Formats: sequence, structure tokens, C-alpha cells
Amino acid sequence: MSLLTELPGLPAPDPAKVAPHRFRALGGRVLVVSEPGHWAFLTRAEYADYLRGLGDDHPRLDELRVKGFLAHYMEFDRLAADGLDSSLLGWEGTRRLVLLLARGRERMSPETARDAVDFAFSVPGPAVVLEAAAADPAACWPAARFIAEYAARRSAWNGRRSRVWLRTPERPSPAQVREMRGLGLGLLLELDAAGPARLAAAPAASGAPASRALLRWRPGARPAAAWAAALRKAGYGSALVSPEAVCKTADAPAFAAFYAEFLDAALSEGPALREEWAAAALRRLPPEGGRPREERGGPLPGTDLTGELCVAPWGELTLSERALDLPSDERGLHSLGVVGRTAWEELPGKDAVGAVLAALEGSHHPLCAQCVYRNACAVPPSRHQVLQGLFWGHLPTSPACRAAMGALDAVFTRLASDEPKDGLLAWADNWTLL
Repeated sequence: MSLLTELPGLPAPDPAKVAPHRFRALGGRVLVVSEPGHWAFLTRAEYADYLRGLGDDHPRLDELRVKGFLAHYMEFDRLAADGLDSSLLGWEGTRRLVLLLARGRERMSPETARDAVDFAFSVPGPAVVLEAAAADPAACWPAARFIAEYAARRSAWNGRRSRVWLRTPERPSPAQVREMRGLGLGLLLELDAAGPARLAAAPAASGAPASRALLRWRPGARPAAAWAAALRKAGYGSALVSPEAVCKTADAPAFAAFYAEFLDAALSEGPALREEWAAAALRRLPPEGGRPREERGGPLPGTDLTGELCVAPWGELTLSERALDLPSDERGLHSLGVVGRTAWEELPGKDAVGAVLAALEGSHHPLCAQCVYRNACAVPPSRHQVLQGLFWGHLPTSPACRAAMGALDAVFTRLASDEPKDGLLAWADNWTLL
């Protein structure tokens, strides 16, 4: 069932009645997850009853039958469809293209920007999402404006939805904010969690969702509740709490505590504030109780290839933005070509694409295959590469794995209680790609 959690004193499972599943002791109960990704919390006594084989009068029988935990009641077609969305078999295409408008002395030219937008519109999927990244929005404003205008024209030509976000650590000037409203250009503000939690009011782009924040945790971060309060007060609609600075396993508990505190603050009463990583992780699981979703499944933010591709200022197309920070002798595998000369249809033939997809498929890694969070989680291979020098990672000592496990423990602990559970599932159900 799982080798990652020890629960001594349990009865041997009845193979005729107990379906394959994974489990974890969490919050005083046992979290069980079926192969398609359905989950349930059981008391230890209920889990023992389940392993022995539930009788027809057991109060949890109907729930566990519907969720695929009972071998003698398996509805294979429905459960296979439930599991498809969280697997790579349901992958439609890269969700987001990051355009680095500047890096060092390099600046993206209009020709490269146009080629990058054209490439993004060639990628299959429900919509086109572009993230124009610039440390100095003033210096890169002409490029950001061109990308927003050209993407809007491409959308008008072929009727495909698109959204452009300006990602920057500096709030744009008032004049740029006015232009952003007219262009429908959204703001994604990068924040250092160890910096001051004081924010100016977020600009609202016409017809766009509320401004977003990328909150980069690092050791010494200010209290997460203060950040959530500041984001709400400034009018931000969502935030992504990033674990990129978790570079040692010793950092993971502090990150997990910060993440749990942020979830509690974001789920408290007040203006809506969604944590994007939690929403994306829950969308990878089948919806609870037949809850409707406009778009199901999908990758986690920042995941190589499936979640993002990156275009450097000089036009190089890479598996992720993170790949550009690798030493030059490790970069080769991550480079996929050059926009304007490389077509989306060529990517399946690249060695890196097969390696990344294999590394992302949890069933290919013995420890991931046994993990209760397999359906919800995917650590970016480039993150393992940066930290440990290999795509697969050495999971027992992986800071990236520890950070993901800590975040998912925080999410699922809150799913065990009705009020935070409803708030978390609402984030997932109401999430939109744009």
C-alpha cells in the first residue's frame, strides 16, 4: 500500500475487497488516496475496518465504493476517466510561456518577441498565457506593451483566448498602470517574503482578473499572516508562495510552517485571496462529490515543459526559466531551440522532452509511486537538477521534495476540517487559466 508511513498493529488487507491505494498518518487520522486520486480521511479504527473488508452496513461503505477503494465494487471506466486528467495522458500542451524581456545586458528585440508570441499560439491547449518578466518595468515597457498588443491581435484573428501578465518586482509607474488597463495587461508582482510587507494598491486591468503576487519565501521571512493581510488590503486576488529558496532539507520545516500560516490567513474571512499552488495541486485530483469545474487537471505552476516554457532575450527556448541558471555545461539538455526557427511539433523529438516527461511521471520513481501525494504533486526536474545535479533527484535528501511534502501536508490537514476544506475546494473549482 505504501512504504512511506509506518502504522504498526494493523490487520492484513483482504485482497478481494481492498483496492490498491496509498496512505499517510496525518492530523491524528489516516489519509487514504485511491489510484485515480480520490481521497478520504479515516480514523485508525475505520482504516482497520477497511483493511479487514467493510461490511455492507458500514457507514463509510458508499463513500469508499464511489471513490474506488473497494476492489469488489470497482467501476473501471469511470475511475479511469477520473485519473486521466491528473496524468500526462491528459496533457494538452504547455500552459504558460515566460518571456524574459531582459537578462544581464541582453534585451528582447521586437522580432524575438513576435516570434515568441507566434510560438505560444502554435502550442495546443485551452488558452494562451504569456508572462513577460522584467526586473525594470520602465526599461522594458515598450517590449511588454508590444507583446500585449500583438497577443490581442492574434487572439482576434483566430478567436483563441489569451492573457498577458507583466511580472516584475517593481510596481509600474502611474502612466504605465493606465496603459495596462487599456491593454488588458495583468500585473504579477514579485515579492521577497523577508522584505517589508507594505504594498501600494494593486492596479486593476480592464477585463482582467485581479492582480497577482509571487511571494518568494526565504529564511528570515516575515510572518505569513502579515503578508496575506497586506495582499488583501492592496487588492490582490491571488498569490503563489514559492519554495525556490528551500535549498537545504533543514529549510523545509520553516517553509512548511510559513505556507501553513499563509493558507490559514488566506482562508480566513475577508476579500478573496487564493493561493495558486494549492489550487493547482487540488485541480490535479478528481473533483469531490461531482463538483463542476470549467477546466480540470493541469500541471503545477513552474513545472518544466508541462507548466512552462521559457524564451530568453536572445530567443533561446528552454524547458523552464530555472534552466537558465544552470552552469553552461549542464544547460545543453534543457535547450530546445530558438523561437522563429523551432516549431512546437519538433519538441517530441528532443531528448530533453522525453527525459522530463519520464521524470514527471510519478509511477516511474519508486518513492513517488508509493507516495500518498503522487496524484497532486510534481517536483520540476530542473529544480532537482539545480539542487542535486540530476533530473530525478535523490528524494530522501531532496529539499524540493521536502518542501512539496510540507506544503501538501498543510493542504490536506486543512481538507480534514469542513470550513477550510470548502474554501480550498472553492479555490480549485473557481480557478481559471487566465
